[in-house]
Amino acid sequence: AWLLWGGDSGARWAESKRNAIKGSQKALWAGSAFSFQKAESVKVGQMVSWNSSGGRAEGKVLRVINNGSYSVPNSSLTITGTPDSPAAAIRVYRNGEPTDTIVGHKVKSLTAK
Repeated sequence: AWLLWGGDSGARWAESKRNAIKGSQKALWAGSAFSFQKAESVKVGQMVSWNSSGGRAEGKVLRVINNGSYSVPNSSLTITGTPDSPAAAIRVYRNGEPTDTIVGHKVKSLTAK
């Protein structure tokens, strides 16, 4: 069966293809237009963007939650953050203007502007 699958040379060929795919994925993300920030670099007052169901959304960070939970005003949503996975409360901006809408997201899903 080993020889039917190409033997040692077939295994080397498959491994080289796997490594090439992994290398191209790393290069794709390294040159990506998205510059995902480390959690500790997102600060209160910073403009951020994220993917939403209606496309790319943007807003200003109101609060970063590193330890505990926060009830989002005018919502039934509670966001929870930990030192390893902080969350942020964000005021949504539309057309460059602030709205009354406040949302919560994990910091790892945000892109700094």
